Amino acid sequence: MEKHILFMPDGNRRYATRENISPEKTYQKGAKSLELFSNFFLLENDWTQLTMHFMSKYTHERDDGSLNPIYGAMIKEFTYLHDSSYFDKNKIKFQWIDHSSKLPAEVVEICQSLEEKTKTGVKLSLNLLGYDLETDERNAFEQSKNYDEFKAIRLISDIDLVIRTTEMRPSKGPVYAMAQSQMLLLQKLNPELERTDLEKILQEYNSLVEYRQTTNPIHK
Repeated sequence: MEKHILFMPDGNRRYATRENISPEKTYQKGAKSLELFSNFFLLENDWTQLTMHFMSKYTHERDDGSLNPIYGAMIKEFTYLHDSSYFDKNKIKFQWIDHSSKLPAEVVEICQSLEEKTKTGVKLSLNLLGYDLETDERNAFEQSKNYDEFKAIRLISDIDLVIRTTEMRPSKGPVYAMAQSQMLLLQKLNPELERTDLEKILQEYNSLVEYRQTTNPIHK
């Protein structure tokens, strides 16, 4: 059975302020959530797709000094996952989406290499590094002849579970794919997440199965 989770990591800057540590250390710690979620959902619990909404297109317009630490953390973490063959050893296909065209060349290069190296994977790690809902919808509309084609061309498949830290808002994410999602909050900031937090959230998700099936036939 196909199961798709979307995680929206949030709170990195707040964590840096609270713990009085540098943005560089904070974002490097926060970037570890990709492996944490992959291990727990894709490998241990056999979900089929993990979408990480790291950045929306508008995030690249920041002028608060946080972009370079974000890019640096991406480069370091993706390079580690690439060199350790994490994705290909675990049969996970790495893909990425960027509508901003503002990613540094080094980020693009490591993402392209990961994508090529893992293209035979049976599970999917989809990483949104500058996603824009309007661009996704417009591209699908321009390429489709009817509504069925339009739905098929959009980039992200139906999501079963949406998790965000501290607050629930879509942040220009793929809201069409969230239409039938269960949405749950983790009351922690992204850099402080641990495996036990994911255990609790999955338990909560599973406890609501009967309710979802009773209230909406699509979940049966």
